[in-house]
Amino acid sequence: MSCVLGFFVVEKFLKWLSTLIELPPDRSVPGDNTKRTPIWVTGGLERLFFTIAVAVNIAGVLPDMIVWLAVKLAANWQSRQDLGAERKNYTFSGLMGGFLSMLIVLVCGLLIRLLSCSTLPE
Repeated sequence: MSCVLGFFVVEKFLKWLSTLIELPPDRSVPGDNTKRTPIWVTGGLERLFFTIAVAVNIAGVLPDMIVWLAVKLAANWQSRQDLGAERKNYTFSGLMGGFLSMLIVLVCGLLIRLLSCSTLPE
């Protein structure tokens, strides 16, 4: 649920945010022909992993989610220096998309944990 729902919600949110802060709706960088990992691969894997981690109540999962977002931002720290102020908009939208993705993970993981712990009436 978190992978499929998260994909559509985050994609819709990022398109809305991109138009709001004047980025291309497909989040492409003009003139950049670099082959990159599709965002649905990274987002799907992170949502799957962290949903399971939240559902099974792994200790320290919330700080790990924050560290994961920081690592993703740090990995792009030096990318596209030629964009100037527009680069900040890409960084901001990436961070907001990541936070939304992690919020969906948290809610879905807690929902799984709640439903798996509840007892059904006989």
